[in-house]
Amino acid sequence: MTVSADKSRLYVISAALPVLLFAALFVPMGNAGLAAAVILAIAYPTVALLIKKRPLLSIRSREALLVCSASAALFVTILFLSGLYFGFKSPAVPLTLDSFLVYTLPSVIIVIFAELIRNILISQESTPAAISSYAVGVLSELLFTAGIAGITTAESLVSFVGNYFLPAITLNLLYGYLSPRYGATSVIAFRLIMLLPFELIPYTPALPELIFAFVRLIFPLLVYSFVRSLYEKRRRVAHRSFALFSNIITALLALVAVAIMMLLSCRFSFGALVVGSESMSGAIEKGDVIVYKSYGREPIAEGEVIVFDKEGVRTIHRVDDVQQIDGEMRYYTKGDANEERDTGYVTESEIVGTVIHRLPAIGYPTLMIDSLFD
Repeated sequence: MTVSADKSRLYVISAALPVLLFAALFVPMGNAGLAAAVILAIAYPTVALLIKKRPLLSIRSREALLVCSASAALFVTILFLSGLYFGFKSPAVPLTLDSFLVYTLPSVIIVIFAELIRNILISQESTPAAISSYAVGVLSELLFTAGIAGITTAESLVSFVGNYFLPAITLNLLYGYLSPRYGATSVIAFRLIMLLPFELIPYTPALPELIFAFVRLIFPLLVYSFVRSLYEKRRRVAHRSFALFSNIITALLALVAVAIMMLLSCRFSFGALVVGSESMSGAIEKGDVIVYKSYGREPIAEGEVIVFDKEGVRTIHRVDDVQQIDGEMRYYTKGDANEERDTGYVTESEIVGTVIHRLPAIGYPTLMIDSLFD
């Protein structure tokens, strides 16, 4: 069975576009977005010329454009109002003519051409084209928010996944829903309103990065549910299936994001750490993940396992002795597998938390990734 020339072109383009954009992620920061903008600016007329766009059922497009624009504007407004609590900061790259040409303009080009290409690919009713359109959307989101070239440690990789990759997946579930139903214009407007205020306003809210990532993870689900409730009261079974799938995916991503945030930041009541040494072998093995409760100045008894920071090193050892000298609590620690106590003692200000649970072996993938950067 031969494949028609039209399908051959579609398959080649569907495979080539994500590969080119993925390669652009490895361009050093500052040039990744520019490279992607050039790729997409060349790709769009090529795609439009070689692939005939099929008509899509675009209903209530004007109303959807208004709703998407208003939703994005409300989201940005709330974020900037949060600056009244979290404070404001200057952007990492101040707005100048050079920064506009190198960062802002390429970001606008990426959004516009990525969505025009998505709309053409998604109209083909082809699985490879649909997968490609989603990949192009996710990669285009990453290309003006982060770059792989800056990932040099396991911690920065975890940060990339939690702060950028997972929100990009959720956002593109929304974009993939909106584009075939209401057209590319609604998605372009939504994305540009979400992007440009942070590029053009000289002060942005100093919202913690982890909270910002989590909000971006959940917000698309709210917009999706709202649009659906407005325009699809008579839902077909396929729509219900898509809604269920989207809700499940978003819930799972939210749970994963929370876990990553906890593992990375340890700013909540409970934290998690991967054990990277064998000093506690017998009780806690290398590759285990320990869950700890943040220290609140409560008494710690001899025999408890604590997490503490000393001279920039985070350690998980057992309390071997407790002494109070001149009103100061001093905790002497020792690894179960070590023959001697740790040098010196740990003060209350150096204690991070007390270990409450051990998850065997699930930290090995993190150790393997970390070893790649050593």
